[in-house]
Amino acid sequence: MKLHITVLASSLMLAMPALAKDISLSQAELIAKSVTPNSTSDAFKSLESQWLAQLRKALQGDGAALTRDDLIQMQQNPGQADTAWLQASGYDFQTSDNQQVGITLLSAFNTLPEAVLKDNLAMVTAINHDADVNTRHQALADAESVGYLYFLSGAMGPRLGRAFLTAYDKGELGKAAALIKASEVSTSAAKKYFHYPRPFQVPGNTIHLTPGRCGGKRWSSLYCGWRFFPQRSHERRLYGCAIDGGNASGAL
Repeated sequence: MKLHITVLASSLMLAMPALAKDISLSQAELIAKSVTPNSTSDAFKSLESQWLAQLRKALQGDGAALTRDDLIQMQQNPGQADTAWLQASGYDFQTSDNQQVGITLLSAFNTLPEAVLKDNLAMVTAINHDADVNTRHQALADAESVGYLYFLSGAMGPRLGRAFLTAYDKGELGKAAALIKASEVSTSAAKKYFHYPRPFQVPGNTIHLTPGRCGGKRWSSLYCGWRFFPQRSHERRLYGCAIDGGNASGAL
């Protein structure tokens, strides 16, 4: 069996250069847009509408309207995430220790030259100004869903994404949902340590904020305890375009 796997792997490796093709930037852009809100696919748009509808319902709960308190306290409900199972396991995620590891890793950047900060503000402002309506709305939806896992459906495609959304709200992924959210590490400690103002808080900035569309008003200050998701670099950029007024480099 090992020999067969080795031969198969070798064959695939040898075939890759022949299969690889150079594509233009414009072609790459079209491919990327096919799996974003800019997609012309009705199936993709239907999937996005579905997860946004489920998000609104989860955020609002049984209330008549979505309020600021709903957004502040947003988190997976017991029907979605089996937090009781996770707590009973007694597993220590060492959250505080991991926060300090991040601070230590970035400690060399505790004092940045003024020119660097100005360039950073200029860069994130340009990203913010260039963001189209779809990008801003997607960033907003991602931010408002930060307490949940609805956003994962977009990466799965219409068919698997819809199946995921159904299973998620039914609690069929309870253990996985609880584990994924519990493994997140907040950057709030790092923000306090590095004390750089976020781009939209810099006096005189021209960054545009985006009004909420999930049923409640959007308050940028809600996410001062912004979480760090290693697997979600695209979301860090989307947060920047519409919510934080910058990108991840401006968050600290």
